[in-house]
Amino acid sequence: MDMEKSTDMGVVMLYIDHIDNPCSFEHEGKRVNVRRIYIEQARRILETHEFENPFAKELLEEKVKEYS
Repeated sequence: MDMEKSTDMGVVMLYIDHIDNPCSFEHEGKRVNVRRIYIEQARRILETHEFENPFAKELLEEKVKEYS
């Protein structure tokens, strides 16, 4: 994803959707949920991205807290 071309809200909504509805895969006969990967990426974005839209940042912070 090109963060420079995306709006803050667009990026946040993408991550919220993936956190709420994470992909999964089968590993050694078990389904593995990748929500934690999306949460880790969201945390990294919250730490490094300079948000222009404070509401978008707040939404992502709340979603990360919900699953942490």
